[in-house]
Amino acid sequence: DLGRIRLFGLDAGRYTICTEPGTMGLPSDGGHDGIGLLSTCYPSTTDPRQAEAVAVEQTDVGELEIRVRTGATFRVTGTVFDASGKPAVGAMLGLSKYSTTGSPSRGVPVDDQGRFKITNVQRGEYAITASVGGPERPEHRRPYEGAFLPLDVQSDLDLDVRMQRGVDVNGRVTLEDSGTPPPKPPGSGLMITTRLADDRLVGQGSSTSAMARTDWTFSLTNLFGARRLRVGNVPRGWYVKSVRYQAKEIIDDAVAFEDAREPRDVEITLSSRGAVLAGRVLDAVGRPVRGARVVAVRAQEPRPHDT
Repeated sequence: DLGRIRLFGLDAGRYTICTEPGTMGLPSDGGHDGIGLLSTCYPSTTDPRQAEAVAVEQTDVGELEIRVRTGATFRVTGTVFDASGKPAVGAMLGLSKYSTTGSPSRGVPVDDQGRFKITNVQRGEYAITASVGGPERPEHRRPYEGAFLPLDVQSDLDLDVRMQRGVDVNGRVTLEDSGTPPPKPPGSGLMITTRLADDRLVGQGSSTSAMARTDWTFSLTNLFGARRLRVGNVPRGWYVKSVRYQAKEIIDDAVAFEDAREPRDVEITLSSRGAVLAGRVLDAVGRPVRGARVVAVRAQEPRPHDT
């Protein structure tokens, strides 16, 4: 009731500390339409890039004060439709905010006409997610349908959110040289991820992932829309040489996946025969730089989640 909160158990390091007002979707407390509390980072900025980092070392940090800002907020309204074009009564709807500090989200009620209304939305990058049916919601008694709609909120919006039928796709990872088994993949194992081709949000966004099983097969579920496929946690010394779907190479292409008609629709080939790049890192006057980090990035289609 005094607006205080205690964060404990933090590892030593530098932190950006921000508040989320929790008023998104609620009427303005002050009764002024279009004015509300904003997400604010220490000491008092609505831009996380301008936040003052807080150093946590061996002792407790003294009490900090964040002065929460107020400013313009907007309404996001609309109708959610199912894959047949009918208002999707009973759909699960959510609004997520995307920034460098995270992606808080909240559920949004949908009325019996498929309409929704969200108030107190501040400027920024968001995405609306919608879904209905599927095995996790047997009460709907219908196949899974979903939608992911990125938004750049700068004014009031009225939207049509149209869901698409989800499909399940199976696949297998193969080796170019079957006589040279790869080392164990790092972390939790080989990860196969798809993401909508038009999704440019930071963070996970519309990603759907699956881990390869011990027999190098995998299954991606509830896919919709044109997506690109990426492979993570590739064993050291190996690289992804090929990704084929229904006999076509799709390693850099966006694909609208279809219902699996074969046990292995996606074929990913790993190879240990990649090229080796070697060189030196020099500073502005030509002196060698010790401890520099070198990163190779694809020259085409740069996206935030590729880095």
